[in-house]
Amino acid sequence: MTCFEGNNYLLCALGDGSMYYFTLNRFTGILSDKKKVTLGTQPTVLRTFRSLATTNVFACSDRPTVIYSSNHKLVFSNVNLKEVNHMCSLNSEAYPDSLALATDSTVTIGTIDEIQKLHIRTVPLGESPRRIAYQESTQVPHRFPSGHTNQGSVLSGLTVV
Repeated sequence: MTCFEGNNYLLCALGDGSMYYFTLNRFTGILSDKKKVTLGTQPTVLRTFRSLATTNVFACSDRPTVIYSSNHKLVFSNVNLKEVNHMCSLNSEAYPDSLALATDSTVTIGTIDEIQKLHIRTVPLGESPRRIAYQESTQVPHRFPSGHTNQGSVLSGLTVV
């Protein structure tokens, strides 16, 4: 059981790498909104930890994952390690707000980065773009119409990709 953003959840990891999770009513004990997610192919161990004053769950498996809540929905974020068998929180003067991650042969000490947010917006073009470019100095994307074919060229600071 864990609480994300005031919502209670029951997380159940299985031996095949899948996990079922439910919304839990703490007062009645009723489970609802059953959902299933595949976190890996091997047995998964779930461990809670706090980072940046929020509760998170680390799923130790052959595909380690951090589970957290954003806008009252669970988010599953992959960790850039191949495998993690065990995890524990580590908060000392030398390693503040850190995690100790163990495999069969190594121990890694690290921190969880602040969650990156991806902002998507729709821009009506009126036609299909042939090339898209990005000008780093102004952080502005640009589209080239169907007739443009100079792939890899640089035009006015725009790198065509």
